[in-house]
Amino acid sequence: MAIWAVVESVYHSFKQHGYQPIPKPKDNNFDIITTQQTELFLDVYKVMGQFSALKLMEMTHTEEPFLSVDFREVIPHMILRKYFIQFIKKDE
Repeated sequence: MAIWAVVESVYHSFKQHGYQPIPKPKDNNFDIITTQQTELFLDVYKVMGQFSALKLMEMTHTEEPFLSVDFREVIPHMILRKYFIQFIKKDE
């Protein structure tokens, strides 16, 4: 994953919104999203939805995966996995 270029097309699609919320699209097709994916999105939104785009950017730019590579360098999958796996709850 590149620091930002991996989703460069998404960035260019939404950059006109700046740090403002992105409006809900009118032509949604949520039929392709599984129940498990929907639950994941809602869980992430419950935690991260309180933050502005600017705050989210600032947060990610201070985390280990971003800091471990040079600007615009690809962040190896294993670095991302090692960092984010610590946030997954294990079934007890």
